[in-house]
Amino acid sequence: MTSTTEDPILVVIQLTGDNDYMNTVITYADVRYHDNRPTVDIFAEQVLPFDDHFTFNSALPECNTLHEAGKVVVI
Repeated sequence: MTSTTEDPILVVIQLTGDNDYMNTVITYADVRYHDNRPTVDIFAEQVLPFDDHFTFNSALPECNTLHEAGKVVVI
């Protein structure tokens, strides 16, 4: 584990209003996602996967980069 002299920082982002949370962090590998969202679903070739099941929307490349660096976690 890396030692640091700075306290860790936790930033929580809650998106509400016009945000479509199902298309922010996408369960692209789940067939139910595509079946239940036929007019707004996003397919695997349009995403930034961070594991075998979940992905960031392609409009969020910065989140994907920070996730790969271990600085963003999806809860």
